[in-house]
Order: sequence, then C-alpha cells, then structure tokens
Amino acid sequence: MLASERTGSGDPEESEGNQERIAAFEDLPAIVWAFAGPRHVVVAANRAARASIGNRREVLGRPIREVMPEAAGQHIFPLLDEVYRTGKPMRGEERRVLIDVNGDGKAEEGYVSFSLVPRLAAGGAVIGLLAMVTDATGSVRGRLAAQAGEQRMSELRDEEHHIVRALQDSLLPTALPVLPGARLAARYATAGSVLSAGGDWYDAISLGDGRLAISVGDVVGSGPGAAAVMGQLRSALTAYLLAGMDLAEVITRLGEFARQTPQAAGATACVAVLDPARGELTYTSAAHPPIVRARPGRQAEYLPRAAGTPLALGAGEFEVRKAEVAADDLLIFYSDGAVDRTGQSPHRSAAGLLACAAEVAAELETSLESRCDRLLAGLLSSGPPEDDIALLLLRIQEPSAGLHRTVPGRSDQLGGLRRDLRDWLAEREIDGEDALAVQIAVGEATANAVEHAYADLEPGPVTLTADLDQTGTLRLTVTDSGNWRPPSEDPQGRGRGLLLMQAAMDTVRVRHTEDGTTIDLRRRLGAGPGREVEPGPDELGMDIGHGAHGPEVRLHGAIDSTTVDLVQPVLRRTSRGGALALTVDLAEVSYLASAGVRMFFELAAEAEAAGGRLVLCAPEGTSASYVARLTGLDAYVEVRAN
Repeated sequence: MLASERTGSGDPEESEGNQERIAAFEDLPAIVWAFAGPRHVVVAANRAARASIGNRREVLGRPIREVMPEAAGQHIFPLLDEVYRTGKPMRGEERRVLIDVNGDGKAEEGYVSFSLVPRLAAGGAVIGLLAMVTDATGSVRGRLAAQAGEQRMSELRDEEHHIVRALQDSLLPTALPVLPGARLAARYATAGSVLSAGGDWYDAISLGDGRLAISVGDVVGSGPGAAAVMGQLRSALTAYLLAGMDLAEVITRLGEFARQTPQAAGATACVAVLDPARGELTYTSAAHPPIVRARPGRQAEYLPRAAGTPLALGAGEFEVRKAEVAADDLLIFYSDGAVDRTGQSPHRSAAGLLACAAEVAAELETSLESRCDRLLAGLLSSGPPEDDIALLLLRIQEPSAGLHRTVPGRSDQLGGLRRDLRDWLAEREIDGEDALAVQIAVGEATANAVEHAYADLEPGPVTLTADLDQTGTLRLTVTDSGNWRPPSEDPQGRGRGLLLMQAAMDTVRVRHTEDGTTIDLRRRLGAGPGREVEPGPDELGMDIGHGAHGPEVRLHGAIDSTTVDLVQPVLRRTSRGGALALTVDLAEVSYLASAGVRMFFELAAEAEAAGGRLVLCAPEGTSASYVARLTGLDAYVEVRAN
C-alpha cells in the first residue's frame, strides 16, 4: 500500500498509470518498505511486507518502532538509524528475527536477508530509507535439514522439546516470590544443540523477614547427568539459606557439598541476598560471571567481582561483597551462555550484554516480564546459544502503600471497587494467576456483604483493605457492619461463593459479631508467569449471532449478581429453553462471579433435560477459565479455547 494511493489525479491516463505502478509494487514477491525521516515513518509497504508482520492495522504514517514493537532489542532499529545517519547502504544475509506474525503476543523465529538503501533529496541529503527484505527462513531450515537429514532433525526437535519441558518443569522453580521491595522475572533458553542442555539454574527464595535470596549457577557438562547435579546443588543451597546461615557460610557449605557430589566439581554459582529496607545487596561468587546493574538514564555496569574458585576446586575460599541499590535499579543474574558466544570476543559479548541491559532498564513503563523477554531476545539476536542461558532480572522497588477503600453496600458500587483493586495489583505488577485469584476472591467477599449483610437493612459500609507483607503474602480484608447469614440458611443455596474464595486463596477466615462480619483472605504470591489479560470494562454487553451448530452469544463485562437477571432470560430465549445447542463466548468477560457460575450450571441442566447442549468458550488465562476450573464448571460443560 502506497501513501500516494490515497490521492487521485484528474488525468485518466496518468491515473491509470499510477494504478499500474501501484499494482506492480503490490505484486512484488520481495518484501519492500519505504521509510521517511529519522523516526523511520512508514510511507509505503507492499502486500508481502504487510503479510510478513501479520497484516497489522494502521501501518502507514507510523514509525516502524510502533508498528513492530517486538523488534526492539533485536538490533534492527539501530541498523536503520546507522544507514540514515551515514547514508551508506547496508546488506545482511540470513539474519535471525523474532516477529509476532499472528498477533497473539508470541514471537515466531525466522531468517531474513535484506538491503537497506538511503533515499536522497535533490541536494543529496538523506530523507528516508528503502528496505528490501527476502524471507530466508525456508532456505535456512532446508539447508539445516539437508545437512543432518530431515528425519533426524525431526527426532532432535522432539527430543529437545521433551528435555526442555522436563528441565523447566522439574528442575527450575515454577514460581518466583513477590516481595514489597522487589520484583522478579526469569527465563531459561536452551542451547542450539539438544546435547548441550541441562546444567544451568536460577532460583529466588523469600527469607521471611523481607530479605530475598537469589542464586544462579552452571554445572560442568550437559545432559541428564548435569541436570541431576544441578538439582542437587540447588536443593542444598536452598536448605542452607533457609537455615539462616550468612553468605560466607552458605557458599563454603555449598563448596563442601560439591566435593562430596560426583560431577559437581567445577560448577560455578553466584548467590546474593537483597535487603530492600537497607538498600543493600550482599553477594558472593564461585567463579561465576559478575552481576549487571542497570539504572535508568545511566550506563549499565558490572558489579565488582567477588573472588572465588569454582565449587570443589582450589582452596575453597570465597569473598563476600556488598553493593548499594536504589529504587528502579535493575540487577541481572545470568549464566555464561549469555556472554560466551562462538566467534565473538569476550569483550564484545560483555559489552553487548551491558548495551541490552541499559535499553531495558530505561523502559520504566514496561512490565518486568516484558523487559525480561526483550533482554533475552537481544541476547539471542545473533542466533541460538551454544550453551543454555539462565536469566533472572531483579528490579528494586519502593515499598508502596496498601489499599484501603470504603464504599456504600450497594451492588452498583462493586464495579468501582473491583477496578480500584485491579489498578492496585497492576501498579505492583501482580499479574497472571495471582491477580485472577485475588480478584475472584475479593469479588465474592464484597458481593456477599452487599447481598446478605444488608438484605433487610439500609445499605451500610463495605470496606476493602489490602497489603503485601514482607514474607510475600498478600493480606486482604473485607468488612461490613450488617448481619451474617450462614450458607445453609440461604434459600437459594448460595454457598458457592465461600467455596470459590477457599479455592482461590490459601486461607479464608470468616469472623462475625454483633458489629458485622470480617472476611480475612491470604495468598502467598508467586503463582508463576501467566497470560496477561486485559480486563476491559465491567459494563454488560451481549452480541447474538448464529454459528454452524446453533446460536452463539458473546458476553462482555461483569457477570455477577447484578447482571445475571438480565443475561439468563436472554440465554434461555436464544436456546429455546435449552432445546438448541447454545455457544456462549466468555473471552471478554471481565469478572465471572459465583452467581454467574450458578446460572451456567442451571442452563447446562436445562439443556440436558431438553436435549440441547451448552458450550462455553473460555480461553486459558481469562477470568472465566480460571473460575470454571475452580468451581468444577468445566466438568459439566465443555470449556474450550476460543
């Protein structure tokens, strides 16, 4: 599509010629981009170019950095900047790239060859660039397959997949702690060769007093044997840290343990303890690569090395050092696969890591999970690593205030309370399953207060408080000043809300007195990375259509006690009392309460009795999918990805 396509001409012959040129440009098999100005604003992109990035909307008139944000950290944009600055053409062959082709947030690997040519004004000044790109993914993969044999390559890919899953699921932590003064994110990238995988680790442990222990290490060798040794060292290290030993004793004990463990000799490790209250990082090392500290607006740097030999080698003497840290500091722990690259000097590799670290440290408005992805993409931009990469990012945070909200005990106040809670969680980057669980439990607790506490009274206050303690436990309290109605006394059998709270939280304690009811909710954070879900507005919406198997209804917003009376009659009429196969899409449901769960159970029973069927579409990671799993709704109806 050309920017000039939007303008017309009064001359029919000229217009026809323009259309022919546009058609020829569109049909070029090569990927062609035209950029204007130092920000590389897209002024032209042919069909092949648009298709190569998934035919995204609003391509023209926007800087390519905005059109392809996932390319940040892959050294693509610096190449454009260099050609624009120098005016010298540039070529590249079979460069590895990661592009979000499907628009689902998951970058796909590919290889491209390209030519970058400056566009010059009449006076010779550079006014833009022309990029001609050829997709080399097929030829690269074909060449690799020809070298090793297609069948063997397929077997290696399957074997690599199983090994990676086994390593990540059984030997690496499935979750990282969340503390008031720190935020963590981690990734593990396997080596280009299946036979190289298995000996790296990362870990983080809450010490229970506000301090956080972090470790990263690398075992000599590869394969299942190295993976087993890695698991032993990590377990021993965890035991020493939780026993309250200081770092000098921890690393000494770990070295002694390594001497008694076959194949552990020569392993490297870095162990650190963060004390957010003191703004201090204490660390020690067994010949492991140094920690990187990156601060917004400043050059990244390596912290001074803590002297020490590899585990079980040498005299077993290890230095312990301290470093001051401040809010927004980004500390990067990694294994040597991040800087040990064949064909690249150690100095260049080390400088490359610092450059990538400085870039991600400056992205203060970006989540730490996204920054971790971008840093890893930058490290992998030159191709698959020869050794595994264990990567852990630690961001120092100022402990933030807790949440305290009081609203009138009316149903029309619950949406605002949920939004306040969502915003409070998002500010602390509490996301994934943790955020879903908290919102579900608090939603049920506040709904119970509105529906039951003031059922026969004038609406009184409902108060929500939330704070994160130094052990990484989120503490929430919902209080009212009304009456308590036990679930067994509910004439409509509304006991599912309490069960849903108990399923979502670690502990639920209900205390009721003459002054009202208090519900205490506790959950130890660290559910692991989850899909980030844009909650959307709570306002109810319904779209009714027809699919291949019957009527389809897409619901938007909150499905709770205030909206089920509106939704249920519509769904009944649409399914003709359950006689038809009804599909209900819950992908855009921001909140599914127990009242909504009860409604779907009732509709499913009606459909079964009438010979129809109820199908719920609830993509993984959404509120609806999570609630269905907790309540057993997926045992009665089909819950499938949309």
